[in-house]
Amino acid sequence: EIVQKLAIIKFEQACGFECSIELMDNLVNRYKTVDIDFKKLSTVLHNLGDIYEAQADFKIKMSELRDDDQKRNLENYRRDIMTPEYFKIEFVYARGIFHFLEGKKYICREKAFSKADDLVD
Repeated sequence: EIVQKLAIIKFEQACGFECSIELMDNLVNRYKTVDIDFKKLSTVLHNLGDIYEAQADFKIKMSELRDDDQKRNLENYRRDIMTPEYFKIEFVYARGIFHFLEGKKYICREKAFSKADDLVD
């Protein structure tokens, strides 16, 4: 529940409304059926209302922006949240002080449209 709340806050800040709504819907379903708690359900529904209000504010903000660069930056930032690229990072020949990474595998989340070559830096 705490992780979901943190994720919702981060998605709201990044204009990732669709992800926030899905997480909140999961909590609504949970408090209606599994862990029946009407007080928590009320809080979640209130927060869901805040998310919809933030989405409406975002659309108004986008319509009021006149600078195409600002619009593009805001749209790109939102796209990076909604459709990121994921890469598998595997350490095959880790030597020296990085020996502890040998054989380790990680998932790396990057901006939308990133390429593996972008990770080299």
